[in-house]
Amino acid sequence: MAPKASSGPRFVQYFDPILVALHHLGGSARPTEAIDRVARDLKITDAERAVPNQNGQSRFDNGNLAGSGSCILTTDGFKAPAETSVL
Repeated sequence: MAPKASSGPRFVQYFDPILVALHHLGGSARPTEAIDRVARDLKITDAERAVPNQNGQSRFDNGNLAGSGSCILTTDGFKAPAETSVL
């Protein structure tokens, strides 16, 4: 179940779940770890995660969450070490 829709870009709704997941993961995580934790926390089913985007990739994993993680990093909210990224 995805977070409630908000105004603005769709990926914005995942900011809070990503930050919560990172908190539970000790403050940093590899992208796959963070995505898996967010999916678990939001009770996203494997079927929902398998829905492809227009490029054939997971809409959930590579679309909304990747956009959210990138936005959090590029807004200088966090400074991730080179070997570990948020998403």
